[in-house]
Amino acid sequence: RCRALPAAGAVYENKETPVALICAAGHHCAPRPANLRLGRRPCRTCAGSDPEAAEAAFWAAVDSRGARPAANARYEGSRTPVSLICAAGHACNPRPNSLQQGQGLCHECLVAFDRVYLLHHPGTGAVKVGVASGNTRVRQLCDQGYVLVANWLGLAHSVAVSTERMVLTSWRDVGILPVQKAPRSGRTETAPAAHLWPTYRKLRELLGAPDLV
Repeated sequence: RCRALPAAGAVYENKETPVALICAAGHHCAPRPANLRLGRRPCRTCAGSDPEAAEAAFWAAVDSRGARPAANARYEGSRTPVSLICAAGHACNPRPNSLQQGQGLCHECLVAFDRVYLLHHPGTGAVKVGVASGNTRVRQLCDQGYVLVANWLGLAHSVAVSTERMVLTSWRDVGILPVQKAPRSGRTETAPAAHLWPTYRKLRELLGAPDLV
């Protein structure tokens, strides 16, 4: 258990009223006696649950990785993505808790998507849009019964990701739901077959003519 001493003027009033203490590490804290009786540590900073300390630790981790805040970047909690510019200059939006768990700061630095693909699954009537790096992902999906309708190659990562997001958002905004009978892998990026050619036309509008299949 973390030892602590009363701070100047500390008074015990009841189990629910915080009491000013100084923990063994020298941090000022004010735990509720009832929480201490439950075995909780008196100091939120030492326990890693102090919001200000968590934010400071996040920005220190960002700085240590050579990244910087993007315009209007704000820390709003451990699970809310924060807009950053990584050391390589990529726009990224990591969750602070993901960073604390050792996950990478920038997805593009880990894998750069360079293509958008459009597939059709005749057996289930599913249309699928997605992004990939190289040919492996599309080959895997075709092994599950999909047929490649079109793909757009040589794209910037940000263009590929934003295009996929735009199509998926346009589907969901009008109530188009994923095809539940589609193969599980990538099912959330599917729509019924009636939306195949409207989606193809939308992708042509956004990206131009597709590359040869």
